[in-house]
Amino acid sequence: MIWEDALVLARCLSDQREPVAALRAYEARGRKRTAAVTRQSALVGKVGQWEQPLLCSLRDGLTPLVFATVLSKLFVAHLSNGPHPDA
Repeated sequence: MIWEDALVLARCLSDQREPVAALRAYEARGRKRTAAVTRQSALVGKVGQWEQPLLCSLRDGLTPLVFATVLSKLFVAHLSNGPHPDA
């Protein structure tokens, strides 16, 4: 995320005439992105704490599929499109 932060800060500085306004814009974008990451982390944490055997089997069976498809596509899209749009 540090490279993403650097790109977003550079974009904010180039879009705003005043450095204070640029830093405020950067901070606002960062809050939005941080909130999204926090929500996603909380969800993953809840799923990871499931104890019911059927749900655990479902989770354990789907996890590799999710990583192989959804997350890899998001990662490739992230690399090709630059910073996250909410960043």
